[in-house]
Amino acid sequence: MDELKNCPFCGRKMKLTTSRELGLVEFQLISHADYAQMVCPLGRGVRWAGTAEEATYLWNMRAECEES
Repeated sequence: MDELKNCPFCGRKMKLTTSRELGLVEFQLISHADYAQMVCPLGRGVRWAGTAEEATYLWNMRAECEES
């Protein structure tokens, strides 16, 4: 699995945690890898229903900034 890009807001490392609810649906939580006391718009992270590969792909899919 690919490594997650850092948080687009605060620059901190991110981690992916997988859980299953009712033994049926697999959820992915992408959240900060540390417990730093800094304010970030992502707060408690982002959650997806689907595979870890899908969540990683979607998280890492960002438009590249063009400098003018």
